[in-house]
Amino acid sequence: FLSVKTPQVQSPCAGAGVEGNRIPVSVQHLVHFLGVFGGKIQTGGPQTQPRQVVLPVQPVQFLAVEQNTAFALRRKPGTVCTLRDFRSGSTMEFDLADLDAVPKNGSRYVKGMVKELAKRGFEVTAFDAAIESTVPLSAGMSSSAALETAAGYAIGKEFGITLEKAEWARCGQGVENNYLGLKSGLLDQFSSIFGKKA
Repeated sequence: FLSVKTPQVQSPCAGAGVEGNRIPVSVQHLVHFLGVFGGKIQTGGPQTQPRQVVLPVQPVQFLAVEQNTAFALRRKPGTVCTLRDFRSGSTMEFDLADLDAVPKNGSRYVKGMVKELAKRGFEVTAFDAAIESTVPLSAGMSSSAALETAAGYAIGKEFGITLEKAEWARCGQGVENNYLGLKSGLLDQFSSIFGKKA
């Protein structure tokens, strides 16, 4: 399953609350995944990824950007998940047998999502995954929320997990607050899920 977070054109005064239009999944993302892991995958599940902008007149506004994050996965036997990040060409692994162990690389956002789902009573088994993103890292553009949400939606589709959109956002916040110990709010995840096309 390939989950893609794609920004939509948005008015500076548009608020969150309406899902963006669905768009086709990039064939390039599919080719990257198949090149590493082989086999076939299904596509679906785009979400918007607006950027938060604070303006004097209103507390929170949304401005769309042209970056996107894609996440593809396929389940496999065992407990070790393998993630290929096409941004850096790196490969990361984490073990589901120890959900409390926090990886020291970007896979921590994905493993954290698995742990948040486990807290809600959902079981996720091992999988191979690939990440493709044009959202800049450490640039204040919510790259972690984009990854959490794209991974969450893909995991949900593959493992039959159904949550309300607001609860998916809370899962992403839980990754950062509970799993990583960061003091962050819910705006990034809500913006990622509830972005509105102008």
